[in-house]
Amino acid sequence: MGFSESISIGAFTFFTIEAERAYGAGPELPRLHVVLQGKTPSDAMVCDELHLHGSLKLGPRVLGVGSVSRANLGSVQQLIEVVVPLGPPAMGALIAHPVPDTVELALDFSGTMTAHHTGEKPVLGFHLPMEAHERRTVPVQINDLRLQIPRSDWYVKVLQPTGIAEYILMEVRVPLGDIGQKQRKAATLVAEADRCLASGDAPGAFFRCRAAMETLAGFPAQIYDGVPDTLKRARINALAKAIGEYLHAGRHVAKEGPREGEFDVDHRDAQFAIGITKCLLAYTSQVVA
Repeated sequence: MGFSESISIGAFTFFTIEAERAYGAGPELPRLHVVLQGKTPSDAMVCDELHLHGSLKLGPRVLGVGSVSRANLGSVQQLIEVVVPLGPPAMGALIAHPVPDTVELALDFSGTMTAHHTGEKPVLGFHLPMEAHERRTVPVQINDLRLQIPRSDWYVKVLQPTGIAEYILMEVRVPLGDIGQKQRKAATLVAEADRCLASGDAPGAFFRCRAAMETLAGFPAQIYDGVPDTLKRARINALAKAIGEYLHAGRHVAKEGPREGEFDVDHRDAQFAIGITKCLLAYTSQVVA
């Protein structure tokens, strides 16, 4: 989802820019491409030259700077692509950044735009503050042009192509009807755990992962009693019980050591807790009716 900004003088808009999408490229030269759409407000105006230079931000962190120059932009939306090289600090920031349901990037731009009046008569009711065939150069200042990227696209289309890492997204099948009610509740709690992780609340992520497991029938040690193979049933029930105990331990403060009196879990622990809970739910959705 993209937001739009306008290049204006007073109440008149010379040009509108909207953020459309972003994608990564690399790995030899890691970079992010931000695709914008731009247009003039009327057929009577053409943007002869557009020169922009600015920074791409992820939260408060500047990932890098990029520039773009385009010519002959009219009232039909056209693509404008900004390329932002990524150095080691930016790559580190991308890896460390918690990933919520949507990731928001922001662009800050400055530059110039040169436009001219084509001589055509503007549409009825549209006032163009330029004489026919007049050419004018106006300054450009765009702040906080935002682009929201869904979590799955962030991993697959933005991060992975840069060469940071390969991401494997996991699907959790949730049966319909009464059978899937408990599993849907568990999936909702894991989604809440993801949001806790994104906000820096590692203990909250543990709490919700444990709660997700507690919603499953047979918890803690008989979730898989319906599995026909005796040995497999015993092993997976034991594993689920051990995972539940691990998640429960993450909800308590440390009684000794450097983190005494604090929750002894961090961002990495929470990532592991969420991942292992998703694995268990994915398996549960396949074998528990």
